[in-house]
Amino acid sequence: MVRDLRRLIVSGKLAPGARMPTHKELARRFDAETQTVCDVMQVLDEDGFIEIRKRKGSFVVPHPPHLTQFAFAYPYNPDQMPSQFYRAIHDEAERWQNPERRVLSFYDVGSNWEAGGDYDRLLRMAQSQRLAGLIFAASPFALHYAKSPLVTIPGLPRVVVETGPNIDGYPTVYPDAEGFLPKAFEHLASRGCKRVAVVQIPSVSLDGELARIPALAAPYGLTVKPEWVQAVAPSAGPWLRQLGRLLMSGRPGERPDGLVITDDNLVPELTAGLAECGVADLAVVAHTNFPYPTPSALPVTRLGYDVAKLVTTCMDWVDQQRRGEKPPALTLLPALWEGEVGGGEEASSQ
Repeated sequence: MVRDLRRLIVSGKLAPGARMPTHKELARRFDAETQTVCDVMQVLDEDGFIEIRKRKGSFVVPHPPHLTQFAFAYPYNPDQMPSQFYRAIHDEAERWQNPERRVLSFYDVGSNWEAGGDYDRLLRMAQSQRLAGLIFAASPFALHYAKSPLVTIPGLPRVVVETGPNIDGYPTVYPDAEGFLPKAFEHLASRGCKRVAVVQIPSVSLDGELARIPALAAPYGLTVKPEWVQAVAPSAGPWLRQLGRLLMSGRPGERPDGLVITDDNLVPELTAGLAECGVADLAVVAHTNFPYPTPSALPVTRLGYDVAKLVTTCMDWVDQQRRGEKPPALTLLPALWEGEVGGGEEASSQ
């Protein structure tokens, strides 16, 4: 009976605000005892589908969970998220708490899902149709290969935050990393820079980056020496400071006069090392997940991605799927300067 009544609500046959059939009507329709009907109504009430008003009956709530509850699934718990990107998504999504859009956060989904915890809680909500949609903050490839119900339950809108089209065919949303360096190089050239260093996190081949980055900089009249292309893990801590000192160890005309930091996790320690060198003529472009900048020990020009736009786009694509529409397979968010966030360039869809 719970499943049947829930299906009537989810299908819209019992619309938000509609009065539910009386207990007597339900007992006749389902050939059930009065106590059974009471228990079923209590379950629907606890799951957020109806509200029971004393002496007035039961009604579908104005904002039932299958229309308003958006689940964000993270591969880490909030105290162990290794990336400012995940933290920014989490903090921005948590701000969306209103009657029409409520965000529920689930942790360790996709990495430790077999251990239970939030995976089990999320699965129960998905199976009981208490979600408008499911947004994976990272690729759910482990769930895909394990054939988890979270990626097989039919009718549940899903969106994934990852670099390219998802293996399950869900719409994906991600920052357009290809546009970051050209925009940073253009800015540094406009500042009169000639020699630029780039510091990023290890993610691609060294040979490929030593060819790619100088080629991107050349049209702007910038020189990027091989030794000025560096990759350091965010966990390197004091080693990032050491790298900052090393980059500034040459004479003023021989060392970089511009720097691009392509990951905000590197900004605090790297700029601290630069500041210890007492540099005053270095122009720095620092990656940022807006509106959540990491601290900097130097004045920097912040270039990055609008996380608020990312979160709202994910929820919009869930809404499109619920309406039977098909969102773009891939939506790329452009790199923006701080002053462009909130009213800058539109995302591109493919």
